[in-house]
Amino acid sequence: MTPGGFAFGLHGVTVIGDAVTVIGRCYAGVLRVGAVFTSVVAPDGTAAPAHLAILRIEAYQRDLDQLEEGLTARLTLRGTAAAALLAGAVLHGGPP
Repeated sequence: MTPGGFAFGLHGVTVIGDAVTVIGRCYAGVLRVGAVFTSVVAPDGTAAPAHLAILRIEAYQRDLDQLEEGLTARLTLRGTAAAALLAGAVLHGGPP
């Protein structure tokens, strides 16, 4: 992972229209609303490009602006690669 990067492990995925809701844990870095995941790594280790913007972070029944490493949350995402999202996958992103 690049310096300033972040990662989010998926435990559950729900697709509703063009938005995706994922439940999981922040594995590395700090997630912020507006940040973009640029790749998804499937449970088998296969990586694919993605462009998934974080629209909302919800944790402990509260909307947050950011999520620290180690915490769990529900994220609302929008973008490409939704079909590649499944439990056990890890989303990665970082500074442009």
